[in-house]
Amino acid sequence: MARSVDHSRHPNASAPPQLMAGLCIGGRPYLPLVALLLLLNGLVLINALLHDPRVGYDAGNHLRYLAALASGRLVTPEDSGEFFSPPLPYVFPALVMGATHLDLYWAAKLGQLLNVLLSIATSLYVLRICHLINPEGRSLKLGALGFLAILPVYYKTFSYVRGEPYVTVFATAAAYYAIRALLQRTSGLRDVVPLGIALGCAALSRQWGILLVPGLVVVWALAAIKETSRRHELTKALAITLSVSFVISAWFYLSLDHRYDSMTAFNRKGKPSFALSNQGRSFYVGLGLPQLFTDPIRSAFPNQLLPIFYSEMWGDYWGYFVVFGRDNRSNEWLVGPQIDDALAEPSSSHWLITNRRDIAAYLGRVNAVSTLPTLLAVAAVLSAGVAVGRFLRTHRPDRESSAQCLLFVLLCTSYAGYLWFLIMYPSPGKGDTIKATYMLHTFPFVAVLVGCLFDRLGRIAPRLQIAAAAVLVVTFLHNLPAMLTRFTTG
Repeated sequence: MARSVDHSRHPNASAPPQLMAGLCIGGRPYLPLVALLLLLNGLVLINALLHDPRVGYDAGNHLRYLAALASGRLVTPEDSGEFFSPPLPYVFPALVMGATHLDLYWAAKLGQLLNVLLSIATSLYVLRICHLINPEGRSLKLGALGFLAILPVYYKTFSYVRGEPYVTVFATAAAYYAIRALLQRTSGLRDVVPLGIALGCAALSRQWGILLVPGLVVVWALAAIKETSRRHELTKALAITLSVSFVISAWFYLSLDHRYDSMTAFNRKGKPSFALSNQGRSFYVGLGLPQLFTDPIRSAFPNQLLPIFYSEMWGDYWGYFVVFGRDNRSNEWLVGPQIDDALAEPSSSHWLITNRRDIAAYLGRVNAVSTLPTLLAVAAVLSAGVAVGRFLRTHRPDRESSAQCLLFVLLCTSYAGYLWFLIMYPSPGKGDTIKATYMLHTFPFVAVLVGCLFDRLGRIAPRLQIAAAAVLVVTFLHNLPAMLTRFTTG
């Protein structure tokens, strides 16, 4: 039976929690949580300091975007192939660069260091969501932050100068304010305005942020249908949220429409209409075996959705983080396809430095070891799907069901939108738009759901909880080398 909301159990639920409240158990900082937070963000800091900002997916285009924006104007296709990307992630480094004539490399390095702050904020918002669900939930908070800490894609993406780290922090903040707004029983602006700001900033960071809006609308509509007494209040709150978000972000998309006759302008031509046949059969059903567990690196399973996404989540399929190459003659980095081209040259053994062949077996083991936490995450998401049913059946659902329902729907709309993008912009024989980085903002949602599953296991099957915790620890220790960049500067 679903638990009803009991506000007496959460005396501080109606008051804005302090920024660090998620780190507390019983009103005091919980040292294991503090240590885990420092470990996670310490690794982000190490990568920000060491990773060469000129290496990353389309890194050259992102840096040219930053340089063009430093001149005080919107970026054009002549400036950068990323002209369609919103400007928010580049604004501060560009302002510093324009005001001080800072070198582009160091402006980009500043952008990487800003990502450390974004990571800290993201992890704190994950804990704040957990705190909304259960302020005393040790297992809940440790499970959520622990799952986030074992994801190589998290560290990889926060090493790059691009928009996804910004989408991630604003999406996690939006989820927090949306859940708090759903749980409160009185109308007000203290949640809906920050929610609108977070959604607007997410959309102004990267187009993936827009995918949060349909999920929010769906959950708000479900809540309004269920609770007729709050229908006017919920409708007003949604209208305010969407209005604030529109004011913050719409100007950029209107500018795209004005300049390029499309709000969805992109740097490659898409299909004229949506059809599953836009992609080949292997895109949908390919499993990448046996290379998935032996050699999960670029070209192993071209344009196969699941194995590429999985290998990017846990490893480095495209070769921009741990699979590296260097031309010893010029001392220049070789990335991605350049490594394959160099290996094909008979004379490359005299000048090519690369770990491409040596690291393949390790990344295969990473994929194998990571099947267990992946299954844990899948179980947590499916459990959240069940919570949607509790949310719909119960007039005043408990905190956990409300939070899980919102996170589950946000996951569904995000991945549905991403799948639409992949089908509309296919890359036959390659699949270079299949990147877990693009969906980075969904992993904090999954992390919270894993935390909820941990908490439930602690109540009904403590031994299973211990086993799940051991899986996370072993996975972290084994996958740690995949969380540290090989493209080090200096």
